[in-house]
Amino acid sequence: MIANGRSFYESCLSSNSLLIGYSSTSLHWLSHKPCNISNHCASLFAQGDELKAFQEQARLDFNHFLEYRSNELISGGVLILLIPCVDDHGSNGFDILREILYKCAQLCLTAQELLEYTFPIHARSYAECVDIQLFDRFSFELIKSEFNSVQMPFIQQWQNKEITQDEFIKLIVSYVRSWSESILKQTLMTSNRSREEIEQIQSQFWSLYSDELRKEFNQLLDMHMNFTYLILKKKND
Repeated sequence: MIANGRSFYESCLSSNSLLIGYSSTSLHWLSHKPCNISNHCASLFAQGDELKAFQEQARLDFNHFLEYRSNELISGGVLILLIPCVDDHGSNGFDILREILYKCAQLCLTAQELLEYTFPIHARSYAECVDIQLFDRFSFELIKSEFNSVQMPFIQQWQNKEITQDEFIKLIVSYVRSWSESILKQTLMTSNRSREEIEQIQSQFWSLYSDELRKEFNQLLDMHMNFTYLILKKKND
């Protein structure tokens, strides 16, 4: 077993040393934020040049990811990818969670902080994930590709009456905080907020977030996650 603290958009292992590679719900995170988004915190809602900047960064990062994994895999090695993506309507299935994040940010942050509060995330389309020319360039054969939409597990728990509404809300808040709170904290630190201010704003932010989730409860029951599932095999030399 190897623990490697490097970005997977870089070389992580020695050449021809990997038999099976697996990445689940991580490739929507970019190597860096290409720009701030002026009208939202997520590229899902970006427009014009800002959207193009995120699309281009996602393209470059996917290229780098496949290039380095191809170098690390042995001939015949397999790469299994579960990539969050958008459907034909441009939705990732839980847009409402990001809409509420931005609404709370508007209430808690200054104008400059709101601009900086941009996630280095971009959900690709299925077509952007399944790029045969790109696979060929890095000696990959596409074994399987699927688009799937999966209901969030706590929705089924609610429908089965296994949890209360308050428990449902707490589970969503915990899930969203797990991947978003570091961006909020980083934004506040960048603007030289004191530790006390940061803690106060974070507490206020998540209290507001919980309140907004309750207001939009019926919409939450329609949430799902869209994924592209890929199996790639490195061609023999």
